Amino acid sequence: MLSHRERMWKAIHLEEPDMVPMTDIVIEQPLVEKITGIRVPGFSSVAPYAKEEGMEPADALTFSLKKCQAMAQCYAKLDFDAIFITDYTQYRPKWTPKFLDDVTYIDEWGRTFKVSEATLTTWWIPPGPIETPEDLDAWEAPDPNAEGRYTVIESIIKDYGEEYFIVGYGHDAWQFSWELRGGMDKLIIDMAENPKFAHSLIDRVTEINLGFLKGMAETGVDIICVGDDYGEAHGPLLHPRLFKEFAYPGLNRIVQTLGKRGIPVMKHSDGNNFLLMDDFIEIGIAGFHPNEPGCHDIGVMKQKYGNKLFLMGDVDCRTVLPLGTEEDTRRDVREAIDLAGEGGGLVLASSNSFHSDVKVENLLAFADECRKYGKYPLKKR
Repeated sequence: MLSHRERMWKAIHLEEPDMVPMTDIVIEQPLVEKITGIRVPGFSSVAPYAKEEGMEPADALTFSLKKCQAMAQCYAKLDFDAIFITDYTQYRPKWTPKFLDDVTYIDEWGRTFKVSEATLTTWWIPPGPIETPEDLDAWEAPDPNAEGRYTVIESIIKDYGEEYFIVGYGHDAWQFSWELRGGMDKLIIDMAENPKFAHSLIDRVTEINLGFLKGMAETGVDIICVGDDYGEAHGPLLHPRLFKEFAYPGLNRIVQTLGKRGIPVMKHSDGNNFLLMDDFIEIGIAGFHPNEPGCHDIGVMKQKYGNKLFLMGDVDCRTVLPLGTEEDTRRDVREAIDLAGEGGGLVLASSNSFHSDVKVENLLAFADECRKYGKYPLKKR
């Protein structure tokens, strides 16, 4: 039997391992607690603080370390093959988020986020801190090279890196740019009316994100995943021509820079990305996630791109995992393996994440069915 790391490497190199590997980009805290029995106070996987007795709200790094250690234990208990650690958890020591109220804070980039105590989710809210070129000049960007920045990911690699495949999850040129600007609409208008400003902002964000990605790469991760969403249900959020001019150069720079260090890069993007797939492949991405049902048929993706990149997905986390039965989940697992598992190159995952509303029994059924059904050589079904 292959180790978790060996199994993932086989799939990423488009080879058949002993069985289909499985993982996901995040398992939210309510599921982590139910699987491991470890109580981690606070909000979602990206919130930098806890609002509970016994945990200082400003102690972002300590909270993040406990949270990620519990999540890694959850990956291991589920027998997942890869552990994802995000850039949202790489805080510099003693950093204090600025609180606007009990559930609203400003992060290290100057962006505003709100958290839900009911669902433990976190979301960005406008406005952004950069409205003019002068704001960009005056903006105090986070330092990717701050001492102690990668304490969390170093801890996970130390404890799990020999056995498990470790993924550093970061960002590229698009998402943080429009969040800093105050919305996609504002950045897209800038692309038309003030392209120099748009380029300057995107280039600056790319430079900082690349710094974070290089920092994670230097800790010893096996692969980098960049997670900016370029799609929605009907197509790209950004016109392909604008993507090519404004976002493509930054994503390409990230992939080429890390490639020279021997680190492959995979792309996460929700929604329908078919009009951008050729650009992604031209840039040289190694894999694509999540192949969201209703947007990307994973069987079509396998036929069109399966000889060029590995595919990660696509058990439905919108309806099946939170609302369906265990058998519904097992059926989705079998279908994904039937459509995309032949010949290797499939990493089974959800269609986005194992979020707070996913039933724990369905998460367990997902892992169990993948191991039972996904053994190579796959039977002709």
